[in-house]
Amino acid sequence: GYDMKLYGISTCDSVRKARRILDQRGAHYQYIDLRQNPPDDALLRDWFARFGSALVNKRSTTYREHKAAVLAAEAASDDALVALLREHPTLIKRPVITRGDDVWLGLDAPPLQSP
Repeated sequence: GYDMKLYGISTCDSVRKARRILDQRGAHYQYIDLRQNPPDDALLRDWFARFGSALVNKRSTTYREHKAAVLAAEAASDDALVALLREHPTLIKRPVITRGDDVWLGLDAPPLQSP
């Protein structure tokens, strides 16, 4: 299988840009659509342990729609926030790029930087 995975949604500009960079480099990666394949609890917990609330995309429309729920979940517990991210995967900041044990968030991920 592919060592690198890119999680995102197809309509997201950042995700499109990330895919374009990887494609131009001929990088082998698996693209995973967060809407069609929301990450399971274990994956979300791992990401959350790494990034904390930076994992929440506060610029998204989904965030504006669910801001009260996000703030309540943040105040309540990590579990509550993870559950909310599972329910609304478009709340996850993107792209999330994984390679082996490494996980990066956003367009400043090392695999996207100039070699």
